[in-house]
Amino acid sequence: MLLRRSILRLHLLLALLLLLLPLLSSCGWSYRAPSAGPGAGESTPVIDTPSPRGSTLPAPTAPSLPDSTKTVSPNSSQPDSGAGSGPNGSKSDALAGTTQSGQVPASDTKPAPASSPPTTAPGGAPASGQNPSLPTRPKETSRGTPRPALPPQVVLGYYTTDWQGDRGSYDSLEAHADQINFVSPFWFSILRDGSIRLRGYDHDQLQTLARQKGVKILALVTNPGHHDAMLKDPEIRAASIDNLLQTLKKYHLDGVNIDFEGAPAENRAALVEYMKALYEKLSPEGYYVTIAVVASASYSPTDEWAGIFDYAGLAPYIDFMVLMTYDQHEESSAAGPVAAMNWVEARVKYVVSQVPAQKVVLGLAGYGYDWSEKGVQTVFARKARTLAASYGVKIQRDDKSGEANFSYTDADGVFHQVWHEDSVAVAQKLSLVDKYGLRGIALWRLGQEEDAFWKVLAKR
Repeated sequence: MLLRRSILRLHLLLALLLLLLPLLSSCGWSYRAPSAGPGAGESTPVIDTPSPRGSTLPAPTAPSLPDSTKTVSPNSSQPDSGAGSGPNGSKSDALAGTTQSGQVPASDTKPAPASSPPTTAPGGAPASGQNPSLPTRPKETSRGTPRPALPPQVVLGYYTTDWQGDRGSYDSLEAHADQINFVSPFWFSILRDGSIRLRGYDHDQLQTLARQKGVKILALVTNPGHHDAMLKDPEIRAASIDNLLQTLKKYHLDGVNIDFEGAPAENRAALVEYMKALYEKLSPEGYYVTIAVVASASYSPTDEWAGIFDYAGLAPYIDFMVLMTYDQHEESSAAGPVAAMNWVEARVKYVVSQVPAQKVVLGLAGYGYDWSEKGVQTVFARKARTLAASYGVKIQRDDKSGEANFSYTDADGVFHQVWHEDSVAVAQKLSLVDKYGLRGIALWRLGQEEDAFWKVLAKR
């Protein structure tokens, strides 16, 4: 009898439990077997927390950026022939042999604009594809303040390293930093896919010296091979501009000096559009936007070198424009003045009719050329006097051009003609700065000039 009552009670309890289970389940209670570990084997109930409405799908994850969006490529062995005229026939020659191995070939595909900062591997080592030679400065997302006003007189020195350990530009900057307010190192090129290639030597040494001396750094940016991909393709244009901004932030530079040369004159309007987009991107971030242009004495939209430069069109989108008023005669021409006074003035006069004079900076040469049947060699102005003395000849002054010149016959009986920009010729051209109210001067390049150049500049 007692057993029957117990069984009946058990049946009632089971029936009651079956009735209550749906109600308990609707309240979010369930029973799960415990996992192994502390308390394993214990019957511990687990309360499930219901998910919010609308969150039944997993949260989206951001896609990873492709490798093609890297901003700065490693030093490349590819020659940069797109920097135009200058000592050694072209600015590109000034860095011949300065590249290092380990280049990652530039992709022909169009990259999306880079938006993420470069990464580092565990332990702080540079991630794959980054250049280890230029140290990364602290992360900086935006300057947040307007860039400083331009100085009343700009004195810009272009800076190169022709080989590992070349100290010509460095020593000149160190000695005369009190007379220089901008330095533009020949470091960066825009590749055909819009990425930025870093090259050259002694990056950190220059940065340290410039910061100590209060000299602002403008990245010289070239178009290797005279390519015009960033001018013709809107996607590559956008990518290159975004990558330039990222580069300036990464290395704490103060702005850019764009030096696109040799691109077809049909890109005349496209260059204006490029500089407009660049200015609108960099200027609000506090960076200077400047450009170097081949100087012309007239409207020349079809000229092979000057045709691409619409001076008036570019003017609203620059802080200043460097006139490359040198290489009147150069490696591919007959012997003659590198920058005759009347030749330079004709170009200054025309450009200031198109551009406010206070946005124009006069380019000066610190070099010359030695022409002979053996070929043409660059002669630094600082070494020309020694060269003349070694052959027992006197340096002459050409009355028409104002430029120094001399000739000699070498040990092989070969006749040479040398023309170069000495301090006297430079002093004459400095008078154009005052005559036309120009913003200042730019020297190609630091380390080639006579020491007397700085004494002449100090007298102004």
